[in-house]
Amino acid sequence: LSSTRGLSWHLMSHSEKRNFACDVCGKRFKIPGTLRIHKKIHMERERSFLCHICCKTFHGNTMLNIHMTTHSSEKPFVCQDFQMTTPKPTTMMES
Repeated sequence: LSSTRGLSWHLMSHSEKRNFACDVCGKRFKIPGTLRIHKKIHMERERSFLCHICCKTFHGNTMLNIHMTTHSSEKPFVCQDFQMTTPKPTTMMES
């Protein structure tokens, strides 16, 4: 991890505490960045990014690219401390 803050957030991902709550639906998260991403689902905007495999749509290309890993056995995200690989960065952050 490239920063002290990044390391702190990664270590928080190994905690059971979910201190960051969505003020719209109440869903709780371990990391503030994950909450910020989640809040976008409550915004009314066009979902113009389409998965050509399952036809699910997304608000942005980043979320589509993360989703595409569910259709693959690739696990590009690695936690060096815990020797864990995962297809999604949020899986590593929220597990």
